[in-house]
Amino acid sequence: MIYKNTYGTTVAFSPKQYGVYPTKEFTGSASQRKKPDDDDKPKPKVKPKKDKEIKLRSLSRRSKQKIKKKITCFARCYRKLSFVTLTFVNKVTDEQAIIIFRKFLDNAKKRSNDFQYVWVVERQTKNDMFKDNVHFHMITNKYWKIDKWWKYWIDLQKKNGIVPRDESFKPSSAFDVKQLNSNNIRAIGSYVTKYVTKN
Repeated sequence: MIYKNTYGTTVAFSPKQYGVYPTKEFTGSASQRKKPDDDDKPKPKVKPKKDKEIKLRSLSRRSKQKIKKKITCFARCYRKLSFVTLTFVNKVTDEQAIIIFRKFLDNAKKRSNDFQYVWVVERQTKNDMFKDNVHFHMITNKYWKIDKWWKYWIDLQKKNGIVPRDESFKPSSAFDVKQLNSNNIRAIGSYVTKYVTKN
């Protein structure tokens, strides 16, 4: 009887010792094994599909520390920083929000030299009208002309199908800018991280 294993070692056993001659060759290769018939295979149990509840992710402690370190380094590189909050004027899906925000950033990059930024997205929990709507917090080294960029942010939403609930409604909070002075880096890290690292 010949026995083969996957490493190519062959061992010969004497059939005289057992008095029975084997009818089949034993092999260790999966390709040489007899495949069971479809009827012999155990059929897996099919569980009925349930609608999975989407769990919201939250930042881990390590992620929060990373963000705080990046903000601190950012504050050391640039003397004047802006803390920008971009909010939507109506209900928006996460995909729509990212597309609109990306277009906003692309335009800001084209119009600014050395435009640097750190951004995070946050869900609005206190807004009863647009529950779980996302909005963006961003720290940049750019000086923002508020009237110009606020109007652009509202118009960009309209172009992408996010229309205010009232035609004359133009919330001033949709584009909010706070100037940060990098003289006190620790204060910037604490102040900004409080907003940026919310879950």
